Amino acid sequence: ENRKITYIPKGVCHADELGYIFSNAVTTKKLENINTYPDSRVVVTNTTQLWTNFAKTGNPTSNGFDVSWSPVTSSEKIINMGIDLDLKPDEVLGNNRLGFWKSFFQPTDSS
Repeated sequence: ENRKITYIPKGVCHADELGYIFSNAVTTKKLENINTYPDSRVVVTNTTQLWTNFAKTGNPTSNGFDVSWSPVTSSEKIINMGIDLDLKPDEVLGNNRLGFWKSFFQPTDSS
């Protein structure tokens, strides 16, 4: 059966930002036109700065975002940082489903 894609969602997916950190042929070509979209340039610059500052200092900071990113403990809820022109914490979609997966990774008594 021949199936056609009728809907292509817009947005980014997991690890899309890695192309800005580790250049490759695809992202290099895409970035040639990024100045056509000034908001995109801002997000790329700020996100790249978050990553590099985290690698250098362990603290993900950026001049473009006024936010403090505190370390978490295993008992805290997982938080999604919504990255756009601003940075804001937001509960992870499906956070309640993560409990199912966490149950597989609980320490077990090996005796």
